[in-house]
Amino acid sequence: MSKPSPLARSSSSESLVESSSHETPVAEEQNESPPSPVMKTKTKKDDQQAAYKASESKNTNANESSSSSAIVKTNTTITSVDLSENKITAVGAQAVAKMLKINKTIISLNIYNNNIGDEGAKVLAEALKINPTLTLLNISHNNIIGEGANALAETLKTNTTITKLHIQYNPFDTAGAKALAEAMKTNTTITELYIINIYLKNDALPYIKIIEEQCALNAQRVLIENNIAGAMDLLTAH
Repeated sequence: MSKPSPLARSSSSESLVESSSHETPVAEEQNESPPSPVMKTKTKKDDQQAAYKASESKNTNANESSSSSAIVKTNTTITSVDLSENKITAVGAQAVAKMLKINKTIISLNIYNNNIGDEGAKVLAEALKINPTLTLLNISHNNIIGEGANALAETLKTNTTITKLHIQYNPFDTAGAKALAEAMKTNTTITELYIINIYLKNDALPYIKIIEEQCALNAQRVLIENNIAGAMDLLTAH
């Protein structure tokens, strides 16, 4: 007589029924209905946690730029910093400005396509009055309007290290271009200054021309000075 099968299948159902507790369990078929969803009760603690997460997300970029600038503050080997397209606001610009006031090796700083605005431009302008090494600054696409452009122009009157400044595609108008042109009349080191943006109208063209002419004059002056320095080196070498 054959041994009875340990599993019996019901004719009215597709589910498997176990006949003995000593047999190996059989996996359930995949046709089972999904479990009922569990309702979650929102508590005050949940609201606080959600608010905390939102705050953390909002401040992430500012914190990251602050951490980066803190590392660079006393670093003596890094010469170029690229913070472009990092959603940096005026808060992050303040951290970068603090770094510039201390660091003495950075020669190139790129903050292209962020959102530092006028407040960020003003703190950077103040830092550039102190920093002794930066030669290239790119702050294009940063929502810098009147006050920011004026602050940078005021700094350029006395700054003697920056040779290239990218400030294009910021929404300052003719008044900003005029301020920069006036600063370039006394600046002797900038050879490239880019200010083009869609807010500059035809009445800004004379100021743009002044800037271009002064940049060309400065470039010629640098060339002459380099030639003189080279000649002096040759004379002193013999």
